[in-house]
Amino acid sequence: MVTLENMHFESGLLSAIGSGEFSLEGSKQVFLEMLAAVAQYKAEKVIFDGRKLRGTPNELERFLYAEFAARETHKLIQEDYSAVCVCYRCASS
Repeated sequence: MVTLENMHFESGLLSAIGSGEFSLEGSKQVFLEMLAAVAQYKAEKVIFDGRKLRGTPNELERFLYAEFAARETHKLIQEDYSAVCVCYRCASS
């Protein structure tokens, strides 16, 4: 299960560190937690460090996650924001 180890906000940047075994549903939940923090702190940029995640999502899981993340980010922008930039740092394969 994917969990957030740490989340920190400073100067418009929300930094989050994830860990655990990859699962699509767990990843979606963590993304929603990050978006809630974006709305709370009015963050302009987000960086997610996933180097401690284990497991490899297949192509369908990658697509479904990207579609979910784009849809949820779009909702946030329509409701509350002009824009937010989300970046990922993952272990190289």
